[in-house]
Formats: sequence, C-alpha cells, structure tokens
Amino acid sequence: MHIVDWLPTIASLAGYASKLDLKWDGINQWDALTGQATSTTPRTIYIATASGHALRHGDWKLIERATGKSQLFNIADDPYEKADLVTAEPTKLAELQILLAQQRALDDPRLPEDLVGLPK
Repeated sequence: MHIVDWLPTIASLAGYASKLDLKWDGINQWDALTGQATSTTPRTIYIATASGHALRHGDWKLIERATGKSQLFNIADDPYEKADLVTAEPTKLAELQILLAQQRALDDPRLPEDLVGLPK
C-alpha cells in the first residue's frame, strides 16, 4: 500500500462516491487491508521530483536522475538498494524505462494557480 491509497480507501469506507473522475493516483485498498484480496497484481507507482523521476513496478525500482544517471534495484532482493543492476539487467531496465516514459507523458506541466510564483 502506498500513501496515495489512503484517500480513496477512506473515501470508500465513508461512502463517498464522486460523479466526476477525480483522477486520484491511489486505489481503494480495503480488501487488501482486511485480507479479502487473495492476490494483487504488480502496480506501478510513479514519483516525479525536480531532481528526477522514480518508478516502482512490482519488485523493481527505477530511478532516473535529472543528470541523466539511471539506477535500477530489485527491492525484494535488495531492500536497502545497495546493488545497482543497470548493467546487469538491461532488459528490465528497458522495460521500466518504457513504463516511466508512459507515466511522464501523463504529467501536466501546468502548476495550479495557487502554487504559481512560490519557491521551488
């Protein structure tokens, strides 16, 4: 479960249903929390920052720094991210770079009006 899942999970528990697509990043995880979900499919978690982008998909994590440096980790085998697998896993790197590009294409470069002019 990721932090973005809390809002849709709590909203669902409270009986909230919007008529609009609110485009929440998270998903309702109540079934997983209560043990009603027996299996989960790998999901993609995308993080964009000023210093670069990161993507988690299943057991894999890709970090693409703004400097152009990439890092790849299997966080199931290496939870402390000590072994960078960029050169050892070129196929997985390419797969995750495609997923990252797809997520980046969904970014809206416009800042909300209340954030315009604030320091970065």
